[in-house]
This record gives sequence, C-alpha cells and structure tokens, in this order.
Amino acid sequence: MVLKGKSLRNLAILSTVILIGLGSCEKRTYQTIEELDGANINEYIIKNKLSVNRYKNTNLYYQIIKPGTGNPITFEGTYPLIYTIRSLDGSYQAIDTLASSNRYLDFMGYFPFGNTYAGTPNSPVERQDDLKFVIKDMLQHTNGQIRILVPSRLTGWGRNGN
Repeated sequence: MVLKGKSLRNLAILSTVILIGLGSCEKRTYQTIEELDGANINEYIIKNKLSVNRYKNTNLYYQIIKPGTGNPITFEGTYPLIYTIRSLDGSYQAIDTLASSNRYLDFMGYFPFGNTYAGTPNSPVERQDDLKFVIKDMLQHTNGQIRILVPSRLTGWGRNGN
C-alpha cells in the first residue's frame, strides 16, 4: 500500500504527536519507605535536639534517659515494663496509663509481642532488629529508662503511618 497526499500528512502528524507524547513522559523517582523513614527520623532528631545513637547496623536509634541500676536484663527474664508510644508528628500517643496496652509482663525475649507468638510460623518475636535487643544490649539493667526511635515500617504503620 502506498500512502499519498493527505494520508501521508495524517500519518506524519500522528507520528509527531506520538513522539511528543512519549518524549514528554518523565521518569519519576519516589522515595523508598526506608529513605522516607530515615528522613523523618533525622528531622525529628534535629528538631528536638536529641542526643541519640544508632543501634548497630539497624535503623533504630536510642538514648539512655536513666541508666538501669537493677539486675542485668536477659531474654530469659520476666520483666514488668511500662512504655509510652508517640508518633514523630505528635498525632498519635499512647502514654502510660492503667490500660494494658502500655504495659508488658512476659519474657524479654518475646517483647513486645508476648509469648502468644512464640513458635508460630513467621513469628515476629524472632526478628533480629527488634526493640528487645536495644533494651537488652544498651539499657542492660532493670530500673532504667530508654528512648528508642523506631521507623514506621518496623511498627506496622507503613508509608502512610505517623
């Protein structure tokens, strides 16, 4: 088939429109959840003038508020813990109350999930980048206080979390 006159011109116009359309498409790069969490935590640290340390090669940051003076913390030990959860933007907080959601009394090796998850497939108590390691390794003794900054992706809040 041979194109003549008007058909050739229409094909040229269509080809030009398609090329312009394809040429104007830009590839967008979006922040990964890891990058977003890191930026949010760094901004929070700077804004609040915190003196925190990174825990090993994880994305958890900690600050010893009050050094522990009691017994050494072990995973096999059972400890009563009272904790507060706050989102970095302040829109969510669960402060120490009489509610059971801010209290923990079980083996440290199961923190914060409790022994109901022990031995289950894909159990979250087996995670190696968990709060329990920061508490055991950095606080080291009972009767102390520690602040731990946790990326939203490790709390289950995800990309749209606080």
